[in-house]
Amino acid sequence: MSLGALFRPLSEARPVTIALLEGRARGAGAEFLYACDMRFASLERAVIGQPEVGTGVFTGAGAVQHLVRLAGRGQAMQMILSSEDVDAREAERIGVVNKAVTDGELTSHVERLAERIAGFPEAAVRLAKRRINAAGLAPREDVHVDGSLFQVLAGDSAVAARMGALMRRGFQERSHTEYELGTVIGEL
Repeated sequence: MSLGALFRPLSEARPVTIALLEGRARGAGAEFLYACDMRFASLERAVIGQPEVGTGVFTGAGAVQHLVRLAGRGQAMQMILSSEDVDAREAERIGVVNKAVTDGELTSHVERLAERIAGFPEAAVRLAKRRINAAGLAPREDVHVDGSLFQVLAGDSAVAARMGALMRRGFQERSHTEYELGTVIGEL
């Protein structure tokens, strides 16, 4: 089962899912974020990116399916093909997050929204979510195809070489590479 197939139930769950991003969400972390019903991000600290193509693999956990629907074809192309990071302000502008909010207001903003929705009749919320999903979510088969494409490229020797170079530069550590991954990938 692909990671995208594991995230799908999050989109289809009865409760409304609201993500609050206060740090970095890249790759599968960003794809988890996209699977949520709504996304809110810290103006000061949020960073979102899809580094996969820059490392030689495919975005297999839902980025293609969600980003095309959230941000449009051109923005999805740019985010996925460039492997560049976007900050909260840009993510809001292109529709990847619902709203970028200051750190001081982020939690209270999301809590107020969640409480408001929770106060509405459950049947109406559930039905609205189901119909919005019917209109906006990708077919399950497309999510499975993307997961398979990730697997095809993941074992390639060129991918291993690029990942090795990133690891030597401090990937997945508190380092310049991790903080500026979108830039560093372009330097490989």
